[in-house]
Amino acid sequence: MKTRKAIRSLLEKRTGLAPETIGAGTIDKALLDRMAAVDIEREEQYLQYLLTHTAEWNRLVERTVVPETWFFRNREAFRYMGEFARREWLPGSGDDMFRILSVPCSTGEEPYSAVMTLVDAGIPPERIAVDAVDISAESLHRAQEGLYGPSAFRGRNTAYRDRHFTAEGAMHRICPSLRQRVRFLQGNLMDHALLADAPPYTVVFCRNLLIYFNPPARRRAVRAIDRLLAPEGLLFVGHAEQETFRDAGFVWLPRPQAFAYRRKTAAPEPAPPPAPSPPLGEASPGKGTVASDNETGGNQTPPSPPVPPETTPAVITAVRRKTAENEMPSPDDLLEAAQELADQGSLDDAFKKCRICLQRYPTHARAHFLMGMLYLAVENDSEAEVYLERVLYLDPGHYAALEPLAL
Repeated sequence: MKTRKAIRSLLEKRTGLAPETIGAGTIDKALLDRMAAVDIEREEQYLQYLLTHTAEWNRLVERTVVPETWFFRNREAFRYMGEFARREWLPGSGDDMFRILSVPCSTGEEPYSAVMTLVDAGIPPERIAVDAVDISAESLHRAQEGLYGPSAFRGRNTAYRDRHFTAEGAMHRICPSLRQRVRFLQGNLMDHALLADAPPYTVVFCRNLLIYFNPPARRRAVRAIDRLLAPEGLLFVGHAEQETFRDAGFVWLPRPQAFAYRRKTAAPEPAPPPAPSPPLGEASPGKGTVASDNETGGNQTPPSPPVPPETTPAVITAVRRKTAENEMPSPDDLLEAAQELADQGSLDDAFKKCRICLQRYPTHARAHFLMGMLYLAVENDSEAEVYLERVLYLDPGHYAALEPLAL
């Protein structure tokens, strides 16, 4: 157990990811899977192996970080960026490039969405440059391929897919002219040398990363973003990360659901009133619906196609099997299943798993935390507050619950 804690601590130190936000069960499962993969039985031996094999360290990180995203996730941020590019940046841009940083970029949906937004807003493709950074080499490889299945296209309106993708069977590939505008880089926001020689970025997307960081890592990440963002640039963050950036001196721009910020030294102007914009997909559903496109710390999660049985996460399969056999799954099993379902966009099923867990384990802090984040995802702030307050009652040091509750 001491060695396992040391490995968790190493992960936190090198990546900034706090174990309590990822879930000890997720880390332990990743650890056991990697030990089996390299045929090591003792954790002490694996720790030594990990310290001397960079490739294995990368594989453990890959196994721990579970990417989940889709195109035009939180559409309002992209709408706002398109309006900013067309109305504010383009008239005085001269020959400048519109530079975007997406970190973490996961499997590429966010940076490609940004390029599509700018092209549809009338920005010439040759004037768009996107740097997309992620810690996961596997995610970057998938992003570079630019080939996506149905779960990447969520919502009722996917007209952008017809404009910017070509069909390949059940999959769709991003148009090469857009793909060429994105440079994918493996990197870590904790690295002080990340993009050290890069010119400042017109727009930085850093959404739903800092909620997984410990406090020192958050401060380092904010300093890195402050260094990378142009003086008059736009920063887009996650719903639950806003307080962190406000405390660091960034100024909120009054565009609902965009979660956009600028430096305090900039002269922020009131956001322009919403105007007809090139289609980015469907309009956001009404508040409180599971199909919300609005972003929260638990991530906005419109319904996604059901996961085929062969790709269903093993932990979900295990929980279902146990339930069928009238056995009682452990709280970790239930919550891992709920988290997997939420990451897949199946909020209704995730709620059900959490409720089952709370019925059986009513004082489980992590179950209350996940319920709170799920309610934030459907914009039910009052219910989210109830559950997050219970988390702090059960675990006063639960930092991940403090920030969204402070909002």
